[in-house]
Amino acid sequence: MRRPPLHLPGTLLGLFFCLAQSGAAQGADPRQGGTTISLGQPGLLSWLAGVSAGIGASSDPAQARLGVYSSIGNPVVDGLGLTAEGYVGSSPEGESSGGIRGRLMVPIAGFGIGADHNLREGRTNVILSALIVGRRGGIVGRGSMLRIDYVPARDALSVGIELPVFRPLAAGRDRPRRDHVRFRSEPMPSLTLPAPAPEAMAALDEMRAAAAIIRERTVPFLGRDTPVRNPRVMPVAEAAAATTVEGETRRFHTAMDRAFQSALNSEARGRAHAAIARELLLDQVLLPYDRLLGQVKDPDTTRPLAANAMREYLRRVAVVTDTAARGRAVAVFAAVLDLVEDERAHISAAWGDSRFAWLPLQYALTPEQHDSQDEMDGIIARAVQREFSEGNFASYVINEQFQYQLSRTIRAAEDYHIVWTHDFRGLDDVDDPDEMSYRHVVRSYLRAMTERVRAYDRTGRFPTYMVLHDQWYYSVRQGWLFLRLLEDPTRYELKLARGFEAWEDTIAAAQAELREAVAASARLQSDRARFGDAWLRNLVKVHVSVMNRPDPSYRSWRLARGLPISDNILRDHRKLVIYDITEEDPYRGEAIFTGAGVGEHYSNLSWEDRALLVRGPALLSLKAEARGVLLLHGVPEDRIPAVLQPRPKPANYDQLISRTVEESQWPLRAITIHNESGYDAKRVNVAKAVLYTLTGSGSVVMIPDSFWNAEFWGSALMGAALRGARVMVIAPSHTSNSVEVRGTQLLTRELLWRMMVARERLAPVLATSGGALHIGVFDSRVAVIDIPGKVAAVRSTFARHAWLRELFRFPQQAYDDLDDISSRLQELGLRPMGTPEFEYDAVTRLHLKANFVASREAWRIMERPEWGEILWTFITQRIAQVQSSASITLEEFPDALLDVGTGYVEDWYAELSPAQRETLQFYAIMGSQNQNYRSMVMDAEVAFVVANWPSIIPYLDAISLIGQSQWLERPDEVDALLPPMGKFITVFSHWGRLAF
Repeated sequence: MRRPPLHLPGTLLGLFFCLAQSGAAQGADPRQGGTTISLGQPGLLSWLAGVSAGIGASSDPAQARLGVYSSIGNPVVDGLGLTAEGYVGSSPEGESSGGIRGRLMVPIAGFGIGADHNLREGRTNVILSALIVGRRGGIVGRGSMLRIDYVPARDALSVGIELPVFRPLAAGRDRPRRDHVRFRSEPMPSLTLPAPAPEAMAALDEMRAAAAIIRERTVPFLGRDTPVRNPRVMPVAEAAAATTVEGETRRFHTAMDRAFQSALNSEARGRAHAAIARELLLDQVLLPYDRLLGQVKDPDTTRPLAANAMREYLRRVAVVTDTAARGRAVAVFAAVLDLVEDERAHISAAWGDSRFAWLPLQYALTPEQHDSQDEMDGIIARAVQREFSEGNFASYVINEQFQYQLSRTIRAAEDYHIVWTHDFRGLDDVDDPDEMSYRHVVRSYLRAMTERVRAYDRTGRFPTYMVLHDQWYYSVRQGWLFLRLLEDPTRYELKLARGFEAWEDTIAAAQAELREAVAASARLQSDRARFGDAWLRNLVKVHVSVMNRPDPSYRSWRLARGLPISDNILRDHRKLVIYDITEEDPYRGEAIFTGAGVGEHYSNLSWEDRALLVRGPALLSLKAEARGVLLLHGVPEDRIPAVLQPRPKPANYDQLISRTVEESQWPLRAITIHNESGYDAKRVNVAKAVLYTLTGSGSVVMIPDSFWNAEFWGSALMGAALRGARVMVIAPSHTSNSVEVRGTQLLTRELLWRMMVARERLAPVLATSGGALHIGVFDSRVAVIDIPGKVAAVRSTFARHAWLRELFRFPQQAYDDLDDISSRLQELGLRPMGTPEFEYDAVTRLHLKANFVASREAWRIMERPEWGEILWTFITQRIAQVQSSASITLEEFPDALLDVGTGYVEDWYAELSPAQRETLQFYAIMGSQNQNYRSMVMDAEVAFVVANWPSIIPYLDAISLIGQSQWLERPDEVDALLPPMGKFITVFSHWGRLAF
């Protein structure tokens, strides 16, 4: 048998790896002739290359392949696709061989079937293919997979490697290679420890008893699939109904003091070492473990963390000269670390998933260590490893004003502008071209680009416009329809469906105006002559980066029980607008944290949603996050767009912030945090969990959210109520849900039902603690812009529920003023809403994602007599907004900001003594994260956390949502608002609950 020439396999392998190395040109400052790098938009075809070796006498010894793949349907689902490829190689006889193949692939299953036409033999045969992941991100990296082909007619079997090629950036790099977190292996120091003395043993036993109660009052497991499945959990809490968590926490720490005092034969030294133990427990064990909330720990243990803590404790205890006492103290600390590991085992066993295990921080913190704003801010900052910054400014933006604000920021940008969204719609809900996206193309982007080109002779700079877009809705709503135009605004010819010729003409005219401006700019033409036409086209455009592209080489068993699911299902759900934020000036540029995307769907008058418009130093991290997401998707450090490259801060940066804080009326303390996509860090989870699990007795927690199904959040809020907080949960009804996904609604129904069952069973504990859990279902028939109707709903709801009146403790004057406001609104004779221009639903739908938390002392602001006047100011401003057409035309400049009442709050705050201010805690969290498992463990999210009294800005709006909700007293009442569903939907929803 004649063998192929020796150089053929080497040639094939060289071709294979050359194809895999395709990349993009280097990015640099456009003013110096550099180009801006982006991920671009995916095409209809994906290129694949591979090499293989035959097994058996009838198989080709070597083959190299090059082919194209096209999905059938949404490529993110990747359920079906077609592959066409050509191959060359050698036959079993040593002759040259080649052919073509066509296959129908099922990538989600890694299987394909098709036809193989061998040119040498002139025959066509059936071919079966299997793609095996083997290793996340690729067997040899870059998205490569093991491919096995079998041709039954020839009994030919081949095994090889296949990977994507001709991508602007390498595949197999945009997600964590591991789907879990593995602690560094740190063995516990080898120690021979004496048994603790009887007094210390008794103290440790008391600590264990208190720790169990603290655990069950922090995140009590409420069960899954049934109201209360785990019989171990509730009886512990019920048996201790006469105790409070604050009392048990003091008991725990008093016992810890006693254990160390017994070991060291000294009260003073015992307390000092107990303080060291708490510090190490918090910093080395509890926070590092809890920081991974939402991530899989494998192995799930605190032992490596405890080893680090023990080594540090040994260093500190070395100053104790009494060897026997030192050994006893180390034994006590070892027992404390064992106690924490035992608690971790209890928690993980209850949840059955390490992603949802949270160790109570009360094991290391006394109540006095988190009862002030500064203390709680410090704990949150340590937990998320991000610092709060002073001197920020935020304004509350109602949903119908977001599109106007987006347009304003695009036109205002001088250096760069980023729309970071999961949805920039090409088609609306009836598959017509989306009108709001069209208007942004004409009135925001093309107008802004034309204006900046005309100013180029004077400024010498042109903003870098960017869109960071997740591929799911890009594919679902054909986002490319307008984004392809924005990527090539001077040359692309847009073709729309019949009936939209006028839109085509308007866009063509705007493009012609932009081209004329480019031609008329002497400086731009001079730079074009220096740097070339490609440089000019790269400058005058919107740089689109479609992220989270399908990559079947990433699979995990962590998403659904019993199946390896592709990471394609994970998304970037962040919704942000960022422009001109820079290290050089903390007050240059702005950001919008929103729940909306770009399109009619988000511009209608049926959604209750909100956004925050923010300016200040807390935003600087957003620039780093945008840079980080490009790095994650394979953009090399030296190719990051120049406007996102880090710059040094000026020497007076901190002084600028300090001066602003001193001169401004109400600057905000704030922090920006993110959940990264997939199996990466989840800082939003951590910040929320710290607040939910440490908020004190008498605090008020209000959480309106459009998606509720994460048992962890329901359990944590139940725990807050058991510790004495007054908790209000608002979820949408079946008809008021912004997304009609049956699985989501079923899981929401079950979670609310379990929370109410737990509320009934734990009524004695709630009575002892003074806490309460109120479940509201938003089921409004009041139109979003019907301000008189909302006032009437608030009046009616507060009149119907005594607990609301007792909770808010508004003075009688406020209710009298509300009646007066209602009468005055009737006299105004407001015009009814006309026919909406955009998509509209007669049912109001809740799409808000917000968290509001106030301590007992902070909540007393609700007793102020000025609330009636504040409400009237709030209402008149809302009326002005809803009467405006800015959300449609994008042309007007209305007062779209809801900052009313801050003067009154500031006066109230100024009247307080320093000691009274110390007890206040205010928080508002706005962003993209929902209270569902998808946001908790799968998707990338963003949150802006506002601390201290200015965070009260959105509270008035929350009262409107409270007034439009049905407040449930019994578990069975949920059925009317969130009806039960069939067995198949129930089983399927439980199986894939992380996806809803």
